[in-house]
Amino acid sequence: MAFETIFNPQNLFYVLLVLVFIAYWVFSFTVFYHLIRFGIGTLPKKLATLYLLGSALFFSVVFLLFVSVDLGVIKSSIISLFGSMYDPPAM
Repeated sequence: MAFETIFNPQNLFYVLLVLVFIAYWVFSFTVFYHLIRFGIGTLPKKLATLYLLGSALFFSVVFLLFVSVDLGVIKSSIISLFGSMYDPPAM
């Protein structure tokens, strides 16, 4: 019984969401680090800082928009849209 409560699809979705979050920030940090470390002068450092701030802002906006979306409405819309393709009306 405990296995089903821990490993349900909703929890797995949250685990995947956290993994995507971590991968995104590791990628952003890698770009940021290499722009700062291997750049000559101050311009690459300024661009790297602008990139990191823009990346954080963009991620925050997308995350807030994703959280505010009602996935149940989207799921029912997709089912009603594609359900008619597989369930033709009776003649």
